Amino acid sequence: MTLLSAILPRWHFREIHRTTIAASAERVWAAIRQVTPREIRLFDLLMGLRSLPARLLGRAPQRSGLGDQPLLATVLRSGFLLLAEDPQRELVLGTIGQFWKPLGGKPLVLDRPEAFASFTNPGFAKAAMSFHLEAPGENGALRLVTETRIRATSRRALWKFAAYWMIVRPGSALIRRTWLAAIKRRAEAV
Repeated sequence: MTLLSAILPRWHFREIHRTTIAASAERVWAAIRQVTPREIRLFDLLMGLRSLPARLLGRAPQRSGLGDQPLLATVLRSGFLLLAEDPQRELVLGTIGQFWKPLGGKPLVLDRPEAFASFTNPGFAKAAMSFHLEAPGENGALRLVTETRIRATSRRALWKFAAYWMIVRPGSALIRRTWLAAIKRRAEAV
């Protein structure tokens, strides 16, 4: 069982992407922690589209210098919490919010993984994302999997998130795939 499955065993929405990397687990794990938004193709464009409603209302968050900071650290500062980690095997992040709101819905501030697990207030969605490193295959390459799971806390939140997901899912999937590609490039660089 993965750590993600222990944290969010049931979900309403799920997205999985994989890549094969010809590098050691240490290099892959370091790359996961070091990749910057600048290394992820179309990241700024896709995040700019996501923040368009806030910009139109004059409420866009400041993002100066984002391209130079490791993305994982930036995500952890933006409302995600490290829920679990088995070094060089799996890392799970999570957040709770009302993502469908035009301004993105301010994520709830979580102070510990148990707060994520026990949260049941209606009207929200719980989102968990993992990077999971699988054992080497026949050619010795590792497989890195990213999985995102979302579970709504009420029927109304489920319907709101479903409408939102229909719009953002293609961009979300593209970010995950290009994030994996950036990790692969960095880990395989000599």
